[in-house]
Amino acid sequence: AAFPDNAATLAAANAALAYVLSRVAIVDLYDARWPAAEAKLQRAADVARTFGDRRLREEAVGVLGITLFFAGRFREATGNFESMKTSAHFSNNVQIQAWATMMTAAVLVRTGTAEAAGVEYAAIADWVGKNATKSEVLWANGIEALARVRRGDPKGALELADSLLPYVKKRPVAYWVQHALAAVAETYLSLWAAAPAGSPEAATLRSKAAIGCLAMRRFGGAFPFGRPQALLWDGVFAAQAGQIGKAVQHWHQCIAVCDKLNMPWEAALAKRELGRHTPKGDPQRNVWLDKAVDELETLGARWDLDL
Repeated sequence: AAFPDNAATLAAANAALAYVLSRVAIVDLYDARWPAAEAKLQRAADVARTFGDRRLREEAVGVLGITLFFAGRFREATGNFESMKTSAHFSNNVQIQAWATMMTAAVLVRTGTAEAAGVEYAAIADWVGKNATKSEVLWANGIEALARVRRGDPKGALELADSLLPYVKKRPVAYWVQHALAAVAETYLSLWAAAPAGSPEAATLRSKAAIGCLAMRRFGGAFPFGRPQALLWDGVFAAQAGQIGKAVQHWHQCIAVCDKLNMPWEAALAKRELGRHTPKGDPQRNVWLDKAVDELETLGARWDLDL
């Protein structure tokens, strides 16, 4: 009878190890310590697989994918989400399948097409409407709102973004909604930019964009890895408000923070914005745009290559 007891004790100890590793890794993620987070999550996934804890392994693989995504390693993140989706299909875990699908859509928003992101969203829309938590609703619908902008559906994008304002206005508590909050801010900024200048519609959208940017600043205050996107979108807001000097300052700060945190995607977007807003006769314009193109192509972020 001793052997089964020892086996059970060993299994419990390893389950505890995998759990602790995955939770400590999240603290590394907060501070953009990407290699440390990656190492812990990979070990957690390996331990959980060895001892047959499918749920723990799926969570570790998923958080590792999110970590890679936040670090701008989109192609690698996709592999994790596909593995997570396959495993959850066999275990019939609908929630894990939904998480993997949401993150696949998030990757496609950067590396694929708005149509492809919409296909992923359509697969989970019913689940989101009936079973998702508030943070999951924000997670899924924030990305879809931005995809609708890119699909030429401003009315649908606005309806979805507006439905998220109650969540966006609250102080952040979940690290995994960073990209969704940013997507809401980008959605409103894009809609504001397309609205007739000086119109009531533009004024309303500017106010909503301000709420989205404030949400990103709050997120960046709580989670250091969120600061680059806060600076990026604050810069876009300032530029659209006619405050180019302030915008340029934000984008330079964004690049400096990205260099410190090793977040190349946000840095590339800040360089893109600096290029866009440098006068056409200034040679520095093409310097910034060339850097942005090179870096975005390296990351596979084809979505963001619209200069």
